[in-house]
Amino acid sequence: MLHTLPEGAKRDTEALARSYSRIRKFQNDRGELLLQWAAPQPGETVLDLGCGTGDHLVELCNRVGTSGRVIGADPDGMRTQVAKHLAEEHGAAVVFVEAPATELDEIEAAQVDLVFSNHVLHWVLDLPRMLSEQARLLKPGGRFVFECMGKPIEEVDAMMRLMPRFEDLRQELSFMEDYQWRTEIEAAGLVVEVLEWTTLDLSFPDLDAGLAWFSASSQGAFVPEQLTKPERKRLEMRFPDVVTLPIVCLRAVLRKPIA
Repeated sequence: MLHTLPEGAKRDTEALARSYSRIRKFQNDRGELLLQWAAPQPGETVLDLGCGTGDHLVELCNRVGTSGRVIGADPDGMRTQVAKHLAEEHGAAVVFVEAPATELDEIEAAQVDLVFSNHVLHWVLDLPRMLSEQARLLKPGGRFVFECMGKPIEEVDAMMRLMPRFEDLRQELSFMEDYQWRTEIEAAGLVVEVLEWTTLDLSFPDLDAGLAWFSASSQGAFVPEQLTKPERKRLEMRFPDVVTLPIVCLRAVLRKPIA
């Protein structure tokens, strides 16, 4: 089946995907905390929505055991190839679906106990449709646990504006305010158990590490080598040593009503 792929998935390369799998410490650390919230149980069917390079698939398989099932969904074929190799190395029986979060037709309705999504949803342009799709997949009583980035605050936005193709990258991101999330969650037929905002520090040992993270995370929309000398100089003056960027994140636990 043909899917409408995000621009990043069309642009990604094997090298960027492998780089992304190596440098995503922030996302991995947040994902470990999110796993505690999600608390996958033995025998459950779990969907890792936007599984990327598969950082949490093996742990999800361990949590649900042989009586459970883990599905990894992502539209980026380069990243799912990395995830498949990782799963094979660990003997993890993962079913992969290469599709965007809004078009998971390969998964039958009301088959999923837990949808788990770690720092992915800010790349989903049609968030209302995404919520409706997860509601379709969840069993009655099933839960949707996720964390994603909120709208960049001024300091991060100022840095991003120095990036080549900034406007193109901005068009690939989607953010909603708290009231919009609550409205669309209710419209999708889900119930809010937790919806909380927090500000976290995204830190890198130096500027080059930060630029490499932005490049891999944006699937090549930002290319550090395309920075002009004045742009590079401005960044070096702003970040002479450790790079620390405050980012807003949304963490949520949603539930599909039993009746």
